[in-house]
Amino acid sequence: MDGRKTLDGFAPIGPYFVSADLVGDPNNLAIETRVNGEIRQSDNTKNFIFNAQTMIAYISRLFALEPGDIIFTGTPSGVILACQRRSRCG
Repeated sequence: MDGRKTLDGFAPIGPYFVSADLVGDPNNLAIETRVNGEIRQSDNTKNFIFNAQTMIAYISRLFALEPGDIIFTGTPSGVILACQRRSRCG
């Protein structure tokens, strides 16, 4: 176990963070991750296995959610394959 996603202060989000009223349909949002300007992840929430409402309902049974909480859903498909083509990821 290397703890890459559990370090104190680690939560790569941004550069924009908006309130729910500006989001629109949470089940049809383009999501993209860039590292030094290079696109590393590009997908859409419509391709998630579970929709936003299902994930929130499930998670809220495990622990209390508060306004402003962020739910990290995992990695889009293809990221590991792209990472293996490079000598290192990150």
